[in-house]
Amino acid sequence: MNNSLEKINYSYQESKKEKREKIKDDILDKVQAYINFLNQTEISRGIIKKQGYDYVTIENIVENDLINLAEKVNILVSKEELDLIENNSLVDIVGNSTMMELGLVMSQIKKLRQNVREYYLEGKKQRDEYKEKRNKILENLKSYLNKLNNSLEKMSYYIQTICDNEKQLIDEVTRQHGFLENFSDYFKEYPRGATKLIYFKFFNEWQEGRIKADNLEAELKKLDDKYIDKEKVKKFFN
Repeated sequence: MNNSLEKINYSYQESKKEKREKIKDDILDKVQAYINFLNQTEISRGIIKKQGYDYVTIENIVENDLINLAEKVNILVSKEELDLIENNSLVDIVGNSTMMELGLVMSQIKKLRQNVREYYLEGKKQRDEYKEKRNKILENLKSYLNKLNNSLEKMSYYIQTICDNEKQLIDEVTRQHGFLENFSDYFKEYPRGATKLIYFKFFNEWQEGRIKADNLEAELKKLDDKYIDKEKVKKFFN
């Protein structure tokens, strides 16, 4: 009987370990997508810079913040007592909206290269047509880069915060809504994906004592009534 129980317990531990490894791999795959983006856009950094976006910002967030996150996640997974969940908040944030923006930027860069190839391969007779097409692509590229810049800056704050606070990092990998669940009384419904980032910052700043009665209104304007019960938040400060 004891042998049977030992086998069951061993099997359970192995299952938990496999689950943790699977979740870890999922997170690291998401991080790898940013690294791939960085590698693929390296030769286009001049074009990106011309659109008013500092390419170094992308490099710093990927090479510093995201690599640091990957290392922290690796350490966490070795802690067998942690019950990581598949649909955790970290995967939701790192793997959603910003990923889409990476793809949109890449698609415009590819179109730009194709436009140049067509211009030289098909001849320069349709110069105005190719120039007009190029301008439209560059316009779209600039728009997508602005959105990417906004998302990455918010993500940088998020990643730096959870990497400096292991409890918050644990919340993010063991809960569907992560750190935000600590403030469930103030949510009408939880945001998803990169939309979470602004709410993460609000409640982290609140917890750190940087949101007070005198700047509360300005900070609440950044949040959507769909998600937050603002009146309940105000009552806390009254």
